[in-house]
Amino acid sequence: MDSDLTGFNLLPDEEESEIKNFLLTDNELSDYDPQISNNNVVWSVYDGNDSEIYLYDGSSIIQLTDNETYDSNPQISANNVVWVGDDGNDSEIYLYDGSSIIQLTDNETYDSNPRISGNNVVWSNYPNYRDRNSHIYLYDGSSTIQLTDNDADDLNPQISGNKVVWSSSNYGSDSEIYLYDGNNITQLTDNDTNDYNPQISGNNVVWQGYDSTDEEIYLHNGSSIIQLTDNNISDFSPQISGNNIVWVGDDGNDSEIYLYDGSNIIQLTDNDTDDLNPQISGNKLVWSNYPLDRYGDSHIYLYDGSRTTKLTENDTDNSHPHISGNRVVWSGDDGNDAEIYLNLTLDKGIRIEAEDYQEYFDTTPGNNGGVYRNDDVDLESTSDIGGGFNVSWFAEGEWLTYDVDIPKDGIYQMVARVASKLDQPHRLDVSLEEQVTTLSFQGTDGWQSWSNVSSDGINLTAGSHELRLDMGSGFFNFNYIDVIPYVESPLWE
Repeated sequence: MDSDLTGFNLLPDEEESEIKNFLLTDNELSDYDPQISNNNVVWSVYDGNDSEIYLYDGSSIIQLTDNETYDSNPQISANNVVWVGDDGNDSEIYLYDGSSIIQLTDNETYDSNPRISGNNVVWSNYPNYRDRNSHIYLYDGSSTIQLTDNDADDLNPQISGNKVVWSSSNYGSDSEIYLYDGNNITQLTDNDTNDYNPQISGNNVVWQGYDSTDEEIYLHNGSSIIQLTDNNISDFSPQISGNNIVWVGDDGNDSEIYLYDGSNIIQLTDNDTDDLNPQISGNKLVWSNYPLDRYGDSHIYLYDGSRTTKLTENDTDNSHPHISGNRVVWSGDDGNDAEIYLNLTLDKGIRIEAEDYQEYFDTTPGNNGGVYRNDDVDLESTSDIGGGFNVSWFAEGEWLTYDVDIPKDGIYQMVARVASKLDQPHRLDVSLEEQVTTLSFQGTDGWQSWSNVSSDGINLTAGSHELRLDMGSGFFNFNYIDVIPYVESPLWE
């Protein structure tokens, strides 16, 4: 099995070797607005004529729409996808239920901003494009219910289970927050300030409210309202998952990310850049980071409940991240077009350090590097992340063996950390459980310029095994090899 250096991007920190970034799309189209639910990802694609909806179901990519209308604003919950289709006259709501597409609306008005939770879909309806008198509609899996019928402008509906929340205002007055609990509508706020941008998770509702000085964050926990912030900065863009809430705080210089974990507020970022667009799933959250002047690349950061990791390190503009469990999706624009990226956080694999071999065959006597061990294997100190030692001065035909304990049956991938100043073909054969995997690579521009070279997946059984490395060529350095759970790289189809 041959492989190259582009199979996936392992982040360089050895403590985070379980994190993988995949390029989910690779085309000449504009892929944007990704959303994720469990293993499923949905997004819009502009093909030069109109936009269509695409779905990645965990194994392959499916084009859900192929028509002459603009299909946009997709949302997903498990296998169900909802979006807006605009034919140039008005816009309608469409639902994909995992097997077929259902047109939920068919009228002469504008249906927009759909949101989905399980089989339930909610959206806004406007009599015409410029009319402020919009209403909220709910599809409960079998029929459509009009939740509001008044002279107000009902906006930004959000849904969790059979509960719906939205903001409502009359022209010239302030906006308030309303909740539909599956049976009745309750007005949650009643004041002289603007309350808007509500989000819901279970019984908990969060929103931002203007207190005549700046925006603050408020929480309704099912029984009472709690003011989470009371400061002199602008707090906005709240998102909620269970008892956890994330938002942006802007002090006029830059914006930072804040997390409320059900009892305390934690400031997750403190820098001189703009941290924006937070999304949350459980106790994990993701956001975009932008330079203050907006020149230069933006990047994606993940907080996993205990530490923050930078997911992207590239020359593209990374934006619109969304998270579901241990998976993150975002759009990356490289200046030519936008593609969709998927990040997976997997169980940590097994790292085998090069210097911890059991047996060896070396063609020259003595340790040329003179460090760590006193035998014939050539070792030197490494400048790679994590330090330690690497094996060097390889000659073709030399080999090393290692003991490895595979924790459970499954498909695994070999990822070797290699370096070579010589720009020529190199080969490393990995033998494990009577299976031989060949790792092929070119030079890396330096003896301490390290790169990952990865294999395809191989089936391994739990237990203690011997791993053998045979040098199919010489003149390269070897720092370690990771045996990690295998995830097949998604490909555009």
